[in-house]
Amino acid sequence: MKQINGMIEATQNNMPQVPFRPNIQPMESGRGYLIRVADALGYKTPLMLTRLIGANLAGIDNKNVLIKLAHLLRVPYLELESHFYRSVKGPHEFLQRSFFGNCISSNFLNYDAPRVCPACISENPTCLGNWDLNLVTVCPTHGCELIDICPKCKKRLHWHRSFVAECPCGYDLGSAEPKQASTNVIALTEIIYQAITSSNAQNENTKQAKFSGELMALSLPSLLRVIRYLGATFHPSSTNMTQLRYSRNDLSKAKEIVEAASTTLSQWPSNYLERLQEANQKYQVTDVYDKKIAEAFGNYYRHLFKVLKESEFDFLRSKFEEFLNAKWDGLIRGQHRLLTHEVRETQHWISASQAIETLGIKSDRKMLRRLAEDGVIKGKRMKDGPKGRYEIWLERSSLEKWVKESKKWIPRGKVEVMLGLKHETVMALGSAGLMKYKKGGVAGKLVSWNFLEHDVQHILDAFQRHQVSVKLYKDKCERQIALQHALVDFLGRNGLINVINAVMDGRLIPIARAGKFKGIRDYIFATAQLRKFRPVDTDIQFPQGGFLNSKESTRILQVDKCVVTALVREGFLSNPSKYVFGEERLIPVKDVAAFKERYIFAGHLAEQIGSGAIWINRFLATRKIEGIELKLANERYIKFYERNSLANIRIPMPEHKRQLSGV
Repeated sequence: MKQINGMIEATQNNMPQVPFRPNIQPMESGRGYLIRVADALGYKTPLMLTRLIGANLAGIDNKNVLIKLAHLLRVPYLELESHFYRSVKGPHEFLQRSFFGNCISSNFLNYDAPRVCPACISENPTCLGNWDLNLVTVCPTHGCELIDICPKCKKRLHWHRSFVAECPCGYDLGSAEPKQASTNVIALTEIIYQAITSSNAQNENTKQAKFSGELMALSLPSLLRVIRYLGATFHPSSTNMTQLRYSRNDLSKAKEIVEAASTTLSQWPSNYLERLQEANQKYQVTDVYDKKIAEAFGNYYRHLFKVLKESEFDFLRSKFEEFLNAKWDGLIRGQHRLLTHEVRETQHWISASQAIETLGIKSDRKMLRRLAEDGVIKGKRMKDGPKGRYEIWLERSSLEKWVKESKKWIPRGKVEVMLGLKHETVMALGSAGLMKYKKGGVAGKLVSWNFLEHDVQHILDAFQRHQVSVKLYKDKCERQIALQHALVDFLGRNGLINVINAVMDGRLIPIARAGKFKGIRDYIFATAQLRKFRPVDTDIQFPQGGFLNSKESTRILQVDKCVVTALVREGFLSNPSKYVFGEERLIPVKDVAAFKERYIFAGHLAEQIGSGAIWINRFLATRKIEGIELKLANERYIKFYERNSLANIRIPMPEHKRQLSGV
């Protein structure tokens, strides 16, 4: 400041002063003020004023020139300086300008091609400083577009003219009929005017445009950055969402930029989201795994997160991320470092490592990879980067559906605790069809057995619904016994299956609880009732509607497992898919019982008379008795005969047996 005062004092001794001049108006352009002064003094052009101080208009931004000009015009230096947008000292000197108290980029100033509002200069021949901003393209007061070309001579306006409201060709600029501006552009320009003066007042235009509150609260430099950024990016001529380049003095192109920006920002956020969707639809990639955000949204994505990274622009980023959550169906790889935590939590595709971390899945990548390969979860194994490791990417909706389904299953250890049974018994219940079960395939360890919680709870509810009281139970007796003791003494696992089925069907009711055993083993029943459900090797004691696995079927029919397999293959025993639980292939009890009642194995006949199956088959063939011939896996053939066909046939003891026995 001392240096400036010294320069002013030195100037006062050597430079002339004008005898009079008009007062400079608030918010008046400094260059426009020189036109008014020259007009008042009768000078043909403002150049005559600058010549008096040995300078020209091109160098008027120089501090020394401004000091001399302030002395010539008898205007305080600091007052005059504010109307000429002096450079701001600091690391960005000459790149930043002071615009009526706002520090803005020099790229936002229109120096060489002045523009005017015909209606304004016809009322008051003064050039507003607001018109020196290249993004101010309309007059919000009169709702018309600014002009920078004389309608008569078709030449651009310049600062060397003699009168503010008159072109050098003699045309009265105040009589020009400018084009009416759109409501959105007028409203956006009003926000610029308010940002210059730090005013927050709203009028009918801004209310109708429905701009976001965050936009209207931006400072002038930030507001100009957003308008130029969105307007140049969403301009119809922009390709791949790259910012359209234009000259800062080009009013025609500036009108298009502001029009595009005002359209995008109005009716917030619907128009903005529509522009993003248009860009997304233009990005045609067949495989969703190959989609990249940086390619789909080009420079917009990088600029939004790397250049406009201040928190005041969060309203643009948040809506962009909301759009990605709703519409982006590709992977977000690599770029996720720029996106917020929220969008990574809800993106359409998720990596296996993210799934384990964010969704709380207690599974390893090996299991998720297997599920993706088997098509249980929609996903793909991809290489992350040219030298990166392979990663499993899963569709979030498919993964969440699987997780939801997985919650219906509980591990075998929990089932053991709930029912109070050992793991072999629990597996037997699953094999009998009382509980659906499977190995792995849920949000747990890969090799664990899991049971459907609904089925387990159904068994518990069948016992608990009777609400029997706890009874003093010291030990088993002839009249009553706890399931704990009956399970060991005479029921076994197969008998327990019968008991559970009976309790679930309502055919068996507990009489009390012992209060000393775990799970269902604590319930007390009448001993005579429980004994009815013990398994018997020679007779079928299973309740109607039950199921048998292969091992149980072989025990009932007293044949090898390969024979049961052959009977299922040939259709004598049914094995429908709805009776397949876990890895067991179950057979309805009624099928086994019906077959046992109707047929007898040739080997069993042979045992009864002390013969061999081959002799029995030959003897019955002579009596023209046809049996069922089955081919086993070892290429051996066996036969079954209908019991009714043997009712009137006496099978003698073979000759060699009679001789040995002396018959």
